Amino acid sequence: MTLLLSALAVISNTSVAAAATPSITAPLPINAYANGVQTPFSRVKSTSCSSASWCVAVGDYVASTAPLGSPDSNVSGNSAPYVDTYSSGSWTSLELPVPADSVTAAGYGGAYAQGVSCWAQGACVAVGSYSSSTSLSLLPIAWTLSGGTWTVSSLPTPTNATVQNAAVYLYSISCPTAGSCLAVGSYEAPNPAGTQSTSNLTYEGLSETLSGGSWTAGEIIAPGPIANVYASSQTLNGVSCAVSVSQCVAVGTNTVLNSVQNQYNSIGWIATLNGGSWTSIQSPTPATGASASPFWP
Repeated sequence: MTLLLSALAVISNTSVAAAATPSITAPLPINAYANGVQTPFSRVKSTSCSSASWCVAVGDYVASTAPLGSPDSNVSGNSAPYVDTYSSGSWTSLELPVPADSVTAAGYGGAYAQGVSCWAQGACVAVGSYSSSTSLSLLPIAWTLSGGTWTVSSLPTPTNATVQNAAVYLYSISCPTAGSCLAVGSYEAPNPAGTQSTSNLTYEGLSETLSGGSWTAGEIIAPGPIANVYASSQTLNGVSCAVSVSQCVAVGTNTVLNSVQNQYNSIGWIATLNGGSWTSIQSPTPATGASASPFWP
C-alpha cells in the first residue's frame, strides 16, 4: 500500500487566530514516478521557515530507476534525500546530492535527510545519514543551501565511534546564527570495559557542531548510573539553541535492557549545553503518570 507523504501546512505567524492554509500532499522529485505512477514510499521529516512566505522541508523517498515515460515501473529499493521549498505561494521539489561513495545499488541503503534549520531565506543547513560503500557504514552528512544551490558534506565522527559496519544517525539541527549550527543524533561505539552488555556495541548520544566553517563531533552522555543494565541505546532526536551553539538543549531517549526484569525500558533525558560542556538529567514526568523506570536509582 502506498505510503502517502505527511501533509504540510503553512500557518501565518502574524496572528494566532489566522486560519491555516489547507493541507496538501507535498511534491516529490520527478524520478519518484515511473510511468506516471508514484513510487511506494516517501516521508517528510523536518521543516524550517525563515518567514511566513518561505520554508523548506526535507525527507527521503524511493527513487525510480526508470526514465521518464518508460514502461518500466521498477524502483531502486534505496532511499534518496530530497527537499521541498515553499516560495511565492507554491511548493517545488528537488533531490539532494549525496557523497561520491554513497551506495546506489538496489536494496543496499541510500541516504536520508532528517533535520533542517534556516537562519534566513535561502540560507539553511540540513543533516542526515548515508550508506557508505567505502566503510560499509551509515555515516553523517550535511547539506548547505547557499546561493540557490544545495551542496553536501561528509561529517566527522567521534573518536570512539565504530569504524567498519557502523551506524551514525543525525536527527535534528538548530542554527541560531548564520553559519553556526548544532545537530544531534546517535552513533555506534564499543561498550566500555566492565559493562554487563550482551553486545559488543552500544549507541551513544552524538553532537555535530558547525562553527567557523568546519564541523566537529562530540559525545553526549545520558544520565546515570543505571542499575542492572545489560544494554543501552542512547538517542537524541531534538535540539534547540538560543543565541549561539554553546547554549543549547537537546532531548532524547535512553532505552535500556534491565537484567532483573529482562525487559526494555525507555527513559526520557534532557541534555543542556551551557558553555563548553553538556549536563544530562532524567526527563521529569507528570506526577499522575507512570514512573519513568522501576530500576532508576
